[in-house]
Amino acid sequence: MIFRRCFLICAVLIGAHAGTRLVAQTQPKSYTFSRIATFQHETSAFPLIVERADGSLIVADRLERTLVNVLPDATIKAVVLRYGDGPGEYRGVLQLLTKRGDTTLVTDAVTHRVIVLAGTVPVRTISKDDRPWNNAMSLLVGNDSVGRLYGLVGRRSKEKAGIHRPSPTDFSMSDTGALVVLAPGEVEPREIFRLRGGSAAMTYVRRNVRGQQILYELRSPFERADAVAVCADGVILHVASNAGRVRWVNKSQIVSVSSGLFARPAVTDAHKRQAITLAFGPEFGKLFSPKDYPPWPERLPAFSDNGVWCLSDGDGLLEGEPDERGSRRYFRVNRRGDVQLVLGAPAGARIAAVGRDGVYFAAKSDDGLYTISKHRLQLSGGDTRYRSGD
Repeated sequence: MIFRRCFLICAVLIGAHAGTRLVAQTQPKSYTFSRIATFQHETSAFPLIVERADGSLIVADRLERTLVNVLPDATIKAVVLRYGDGPGEYRGVLQLLTKRGDTTLVTDAVTHRVIVLAGTVPVRTISKDDRPWNNAMSLLVGNDSVGRLYGLVGRRSKEKAGIHRPSPTDFSMSDTGALVVLAPGEVEPREIFRLRGGSAAMTYVRRNVRGQQILYELRSPFERADAVAVCADGVILHVASNAGRVRWVNKSQIVSVSSGLFARPAVTDAHKRQAITLAFGPEFGKLFSPKDYPPWPERLPAFSDNGVWCLSDGDGLLEGEPDERGSRRYFRVNRRGDVQLVLGAPAGARIAAVGRDGVYFAAKSDDGLYTISKHRLQLSGGDTRYRSGD
């Protein structure tokens, strides 16, 4: 029996770009999150969320395997898709991705099919072999207002010891990857830039668990892949979390963002023990020590995994790593490179989605369930600056 514990690695972007402009203008405490709605719906797992045109949400619970339409401040909700193997049915949700209009792509984690929703109605089921991006990218990450699809693909993978051999195109197992774009009607994608993939140094250890020898694959949880967010106009926000580097990419124009707010604390023994316990749980975490792992990075990442979004007004939103008390910092970054701290995030919550006029947080309650709330970004003085239509 084999348990795989896969964690992503994030490192410095390979190479430098001529003409990169460094900006270090910081204005702390400029914005705050203000709660504007609460959704009376709970999920067992951290939810996947898509905002619909009417303000309701499509919410996926990957643990309970449910996909429902949820209205704000009401208990009314309807099942969007049936569970099964037929057309318009699904076995498990891997990803929700909004497209133009009120269209959503639902990727099935079991069958690898994609179901196209118009509003909440399934209108098409695409098999794995018929997906236009199937051979172009291993991970779909976004699309722009003209229908171009953006995704990540592995470019180089080192040979790994052990029984698992990585696919050379799998971004999550590659040392070097690429962000690519596929325009409507095209077959071959265009590479935009290279970035760090998800591969990390690994080691295998055997442990005797209740009389059974189990082989574990261990990777450092503080090493992560680069993250990207694609804005509606095709401008890309790129984050190298382990290096604390942020940049905007607009065709050949690049703005690199530098700020003292992007602190990277040193990794301590307490951080290591906490990471092991989080990965394996209190019971099985006792089986391992930091010495069982490959070398740990010297510093923590600056940002959380997948903690990067485009706001509707074109600015970027970044989610920092939690501190010793579990609190996270959030940063608003405009395309000139200005960084502003955003305060007032609900305690113990993380961003689950960004909509047209608000940000959706999911917070874990005392009973282990996740609740959803909607918040608006506004100036600390009270003037709203992030609203639909801005």
